Amino acid sequence: MKELSFPFSIYRDIVRGHDLHFGYWDDTTPTLEDAQNKLTQLMLDHIRGEGLNILDVGCGFGRFAYLLARQGHRVTALAPDAAMIRYAGEHFPHPHLRFLCEAFEDRNPSWWKPESYDLVVFFESSQHFPCLGDLFEACRAVLRPQGRMLVCDEMIYDESTAHETAVKPRRLYLMALAEAGFKIRSQKAIGAHTAPTCAAVLERLKTYPMSEGLDALAAGWQRQKQRHEEGAWGYEILEAEKDDYRIMASPQEDDPRLVELFQQVFAASRSLEHWRWKYRACPFGRDAVAVCRDAQNHVVANFSGYYVPIEDTKTTTTAMVLHVGDTMTHPRVRQVGFGKTSLLVRTARYFFARWCETQVPFVYGFNTGSHQKMGKMFLGYRPVYPLDEYTLNLQCLAPSVWNRLHYTCRSLRAFGAEHDALYERVKNAYGRFLVVRNSRYLNWRFADPDRNYTLLEVRRRFGPVAAYLVAEKKNGTAVIGDLFLDPAHPGALERALHQLGRTLGVQTVSLWMSQTPSWLTAHLSRLGFDRQPERQGLWFVYVPFQSPLDPKDMEGFYFTRADSDLF
Repeated sequence: MKELSFPFSIYRDIVRGHDLHFGYWDDTTPTLEDAQNKLTQLMLDHIRGEGLNILDVGCGFGRFAYLLARQGHRVTALAPDAAMIRYAGEHFPHPHLRFLCEAFEDRNPSWWKPESYDLVVFFESSQHFPCLGDLFEACRAVLRPQGRMLVCDEMIYDESTAHETAVKPRRLYLMALAEAGFKIRSQKAIGAHTAPTCAAVLERLKTYPMSEGLDALAAGWQRQKQRHEEGAWGYEILEAEKDDYRIMASPQEDDPRLVELFQQVFAASRSLEHWRWKYRACPFGRDAVAVCRDAQNHVVANFSGYYVPIEDTKTTTTAMVLHVGDTMTHPRVRQVGFGKTSLLVRTARYFFARWCETQVPFVYGFNTGSHQKMGKMFLGYRPVYPLDEYTLNLQCLAPSVWNRLHYTCRSLRAFGAEHDALYERVKNAYGRFLVVRNSRYLNWRFADPDRNYTLLEVRRRFGPVAAYLVAEKKNGTAVIGDLFLDPAHPGALERALHQLGRTLGVQTVSLWMSQTPSWLTAHLSRLGFDRQPERQGLWFVYVPFQSPLDPKDMEGFYFTRADSDLF
């Protein structure tokens, strides 16, 4: 025992068992050792099958590897510390267990054999590897097809504390597993039950004789205790299975296969130029595109979003959020997995881990019933309300000489400083949240190379801009995508609608928008718009990340069709 290196020698002294890991505490747990036994049993409960060939990486004092061998499994247990391996071999000999003083990354042929293990275990050892991606790729190499990996460790939830520790952020585990071709079978956060371990260890350290390094060790545990109590750090058990599909970020070069997938799934044309415009040329953020590939490197699923600047008029702050854009799965793989293991859900979870958690306040989108149900069950979608569609026969909108005298209307090629001024002047009349409709955003948003938009501007005669709208002609109807109006000049909208009908040669206009602001929806009613449920059954949904927003908060979000990628 005296040969063990610091701090393992101290841990061996203060723990009355042979475990180096946290414990699982509940109301009936009297001691640290009892808590450690409970966590060990939780891990053993995840071992399914008989006579498995198991690799235990970072085996500590060897007790867990011994228990696996006693269950009839063949176990290879690794640790790079010679004294620890010697201790394990002396205390836990078993004919089906071998302890090796080896570093996992050295890949010694004595134990490194491709596709030879059924299970790889990391019991509080994964945090000691600098790159989870390299680690899980190596695990994939030694695992047989459908082989599994079991990870039990602390994880960081507040990444501002990551510099304090070797513990890794939780989202990096999710990303690295997906990129290495693993699907998560189960994931359980048990931090509330493991956090009391910190206080138990600190109590025992108080009674330990003073020695070099003891103060620093105690200070480290005190910091851990604080982080766990704050919820900045947690503890999780992950079980993942080797799979034929990998999920990763889209490569930096253009990928025409994503355009091909869109055409195969939706039977609609979309150009590579459109994809570049939306995901590569967006001035507010780029390349939030997750793709799933099969064993032949074919793209079979996609979940992506584009960045938009959202202003919170309540706090007068602006943040970049993501609008969920393309979500699709090739028909031939839609039956792969079920629920949380389906390829679309797995791709979405990767997207959330890579671009959303700790990075954006929320993401939003517009879903139909089937996607909304899946999103609520497995992705944390929060529905706000179903959309309404407004339609108007322009023949019912009588022309007004007064209106024509007070307002002028013209077509636009681009937006400029006067439209910036309009946004700043009236934004507070539109609710709590809205996309920052300045010229920088508008000129990008309506530069879609696959669309032919009509941009109209209405001015007070001899005065500033009072409104603008953007529309496109579709099936003989003018579909309004965006609408922004000075509430002090409601007549400007009437002027724009008459001009739109003449410009596009149509008699009917349609639009859908948010339920806020009420003054605008009331004005649409006064003009004669008929309000009906949106024909596809779309709902406004969102997923909060950094912001604790509930659906009531999001009811104050002003949006139009152009705030989606459906226009």
